[in-house]
Amino acid sequence: MEIHSSVASCTILHYGSDYLPYALRSVYDQVDKLHIFYTPTPSHGHRSTLPPPETRDQLLLAAFAFDPDGKVVWHDAPFTQEGPQRDSALRVCMDSGADLVVVLDADEVWPEETLSLCLQQAASRPGVRNWLVNFTTLWRSFHWVCRDELWPVRLINLRAAAVGEYTAYLDRSNGEVYHFGYAVRDE
Repeated sequence: MEIHSSVASCTILHYGSDYLPYALRSVYDQVDKLHIFYTPTPSHGHRSTLPPPETRDQLLLAAFAFDPDGKVVWHDAPFTQEGPQRDSALRVCMDSGADLVVVLDADEVWPEETLSLCLQQAASRPGVRNWLVNFTTLWRSFHWVCRDELWPVRLINLRAAAVGEYTAYLDRSNGEVYHFGYAVRDE
């Protein structure tokens, strides 16, 4: 089975220091570079007069809390819309030599075995561009879990043709992927 020659992670970041070190650490050993794209403004089309709960410097500290091999790469990316921001991030990953990207939000944690199985599955089907991953979402604490139909794109094969993007699904048979976005501080 063909293994991707270069795997990168891509994290779009505006806030999220609570779980960021855990998210990055969860994929660290299986990727070549961890690209973090920080924006000081919300990027999903929403505007707010409230500042984010963390400063850029606090997020920098969280991002580099674990980086023994110098894999973490910080990018200041002052986008205001999510689409152009994600497109730009994928171009940076491709330009840095990645052919497979793990899209990693600051509140998502991959068990090592799960990511390994998903990467193997993606390598076995090189014509698939987008891989949707089913999450296990923690609700308001570590005691409540939702197993809903949240299926975001979390693996992108940059070598597959973007035209007529074929999408495949990675379900819990590969293991759990944990989403902590609803178990964060009130801020």
